[in-house]
Amino acid sequence: MAEATVTLKYDLYSLPTAQHKAGLAGLCVLIETLKQRKITPLPVVDWDDEGSVTVLLTKETLATLFNDLYDAGWDEVASKQKRKDKNKVEIKPLRDEKRKEVDQKTGKEKDVTYYIYEDVVPKAAFLETLGAPEVWLKLWRDSIWRTLRGVPLTRTPYNERAEGKPVNELEKVWKGLLKLAKTPFAVGEVASSLFVGAQAVNAEKVPFVGRIDENFLLHFWQIVMRVFVPETIKVDGKREFVGYVLAIPEVCDLEGFVEEFCSMTAQLKHELAGYRPVESVISVPQEGALEYIAALVRSKAHAGAIAYNIASVEIYHLNKQGNNIVTLVSGRLPVDDLIRKSYEVIRGQYRHPLFRMQMIRNLLDGRDWYSGFDRLMSPHDREWFIGGKSWFPNDVRHHFKIQNQT
Repeated sequence: MAEATVTLKYDLYSLPTAQHKAGLAGLCVLIETLKQRKITPLPVVDWDDEGSVTVLLTKETLATLFNDLYDAGWDEVASKQKRKDKNKVEIKPLRDEKRKEVDQKTGKEKDVTYYIYEDVVPKAAFLETLGAPEVWLKLWRDSIWRTLRGVPLTRTPYNERAEGKPVNELEKVWKGLLKLAKTPFAVGEVASSLFVGAQAVNAEKVPFVGRIDENFLLHFWQIVMRVFVPETIKVDGKREFVGYVLAIPEVCDLEGFVEEFCSMTAQLKHELAGYRPVESVISVPQEGALEYIAALVRSKAHAGAIAYNIASVEIYHLNKQGNNIVTLVSGRLPVDDLIRKSYEVIRGQYRHPLFRMQMIRNLLDGRDWYSGFDRLMSPHDREWFIGGKSWFPNDVRHHFKIQNQT
């Protein structure tokens, strides 16, 4: 008896959200990296001249996709606090380590105790295949664990792969896809681990559902998202990273985007700001969208006219607070070449974080460049803005110089 085959046809412009469109792009990127790694069997993907994509799936090829997408292993993870199980019984660490750290209040070095545990960690071999540096892989893994899969119960597919088992969710997804032959518009629940902002059932008992063929794509958009860490400056001058910004492209040219995303990923840099990649540190959440757009442009091999393969970028600033994943900011930034060029000047020429932050806010809000600096400066000590240790006077001087030249 021949193996059952499911045919899925997608029109990029008919997909309902940026997450679905990014999911289709992520599926194509995943298949491309599987080809590079010579992992089979693979779905058959056919692109037509009108921009539609047809995917032929069997249960076996679906297993290839899911087993690689959710592949995971065991790694050592450091924690400043001792862990406890669900019964609040302390879990014994593998060991503890003393590490030298600089106290941000005193500026002096001190010993900090870290407890080492063994944890399941997503592998993200698809990003590694594209040449993503280890620091970016760690950021991607951390963001998954602290946002989309921040609740331990949602990590089941990764836990299964870490134990060498196939992904059990495959059965549920495959049964759903088989329904399409009889009911083309069959719907199923959408989980928050697959769609930012969704709840399978909300507090009013209203289910969040979507078409099964479209829900399938939501497993893959995380492949082409880019993760950023917003840097917050407190009144005392102390800096800290708060949550993660997930930047999700609204793809409008599938083939062109897949090529450019692969190139962009290969060009990510290793340099660190603290323990995060320099290029991932942003001043305001909306900068994640600006940086995604700018990075795609920088990935092009030649100068000249720019043809964008995305229409916009959605951003979600998520932070884990206790057992809840909270959305602090969400938004959408359309592609605008003038704004992109102005942003690249700000990002490349100004170093003081608060100056850069206010310049970006003014750019996005369409205000004069000097707007809002009074409110920005009033809560902070004067040392943050004057004196030899501050980059603020240099940035202001440089900007006035540019203004005088125009």
